[in-house]
Amino acid sequence: MPETTIATNYMKTNFPVIQEDRQKAYTLLQDSNVNWTIARVPFINFNSGAGHMGVNLDDCLGNKIDAGNIASY
Repeated sequence: MPETTIATNYMKTNFPVIQEDRQKAYTLLQDSNVNWTIARVPFINFNSGAGHMGVNLDDCLGNKIDAGNIASY
């Protein structure tokens, strides 16, 4: 089972309100005329970041990311 599926199931079980809010945001964007991209990330390390950041449309490439790398994305 992909890490994304495992993490999503965990969030749905333990944080249902957050997951519902994320789905509402996605639906609003999808139904709009706005050119949009959602970047959802795993656990965030609050530091400046330095290094490679990968992007994958099917699954998370890791289980954490540096805040600085998110900002540069």
